[in-house]
Amino acid sequence: MKLLGLWPGPTNLGATTNNFTTAAPTGGDHNQFVGRLDHNITNKQRLFVRFNYWHVLDLPIDPLETGLCADRCAEDYHTYALAAGIYIQHNANNCDWTQCECQPVYL
Repeated sequence: MKLLGLWPGPTNLGATTNNFTTAAPTGGDHNQFVGRLDHNITNKQRLFVRFNYWHVLDLPIDPLETGLCADRCAEDYHTYALAAGIYIQHNANNCDWTQCECQPVYL
């Protein structure tokens, strides 16, 4: 019988099924920082480095207001990524082409 006290009463009295509806507040905080550095080594060689930081705080969803997490409890995580590359422009037989080497790394 104690468990029945945790079960919410109907909010739509005319319906026999699907008679409980609610809007649960959700939210959180998302912060992202992206930085990039470019350096011209020569007029045909360029170097770049890119850094990405992402912080996510997701708040729990509690539609029944019982203190129990319905979907997920609070999640707090951080993501870091680093990418670097070099562009080299080649001139051969009157043809120009650009080569890029890039390797992203998740830290």
